[in-house]
Amino acid sequence: GPFNKTFRDLLITNYFISDLNAKSIPVTKNLSVTSMLADEATTGQWNLQGLPTDDLSIQNGILTTSASRYPIMVDPQGQGLSWIKNKEAENGC
Repeated sequence: GPFNKTFRDLLITNYFISDLNAKSIPVTKNLSVTSMLADEATTGQWNLQGLPTDDLSIQNGILTTSASRYPIMVDPQGQGLSWIKNKEAENGC
């Protein structure tokens, strides 16, 4: 994704959750985007395929696998490329 962890956390806490509270919409305390959008089995499989275990990498994995279009990956360390290759190896890619 294009945003770092600090900015994503800011968006969730200062904008998303604040907006929900202002509109009196119930929201889970300590909301975790990753656990809401992907289960542990899926993220565990991704980790076995080479995706790092940090929250930002998991969020990027969610965005990559859920995107309606092909995602553009800026991957200077090569971790995303390695993960995609391992993930798609069973499909002959």
